[in-house]
Amino acid sequence: MLPEWVDSAALSRVVRIDLGLEGAWSETVCCVWDPEHGFRGVPTGFAVHHELRPALELYMPEGRIGIHCALEIDETFAIDIERLRQIAQQVEQAV
Repeated sequence: MLPEWVDSAALSRVVRIDLGLEGAWSETVCCVWDPEHGFRGVPTGFAVHHELRPALELYMPEGRIGIHCALEIDETFAIDIERLRQIAQQVEQAV
């Protein structure tokens, strides 16, 4: 579920995965994975939006990788929970 250009060496350095809406990141961001707690799931009531897409940020000490993580349903963007789970699992295995 990760882009092919993201290699396992990068994944092994991930310290946190955040979820938010592009264009309203500060207002919507939440941590969905960290090494201490593992996968936290999607917060209840995470916003769906007609214009803003959900995205993930994989944070590493050297920077971050942004990944779209949206489904379009009835002209509304929602989080692709299955993709999020798979990405968190890939990171968990690499760390």
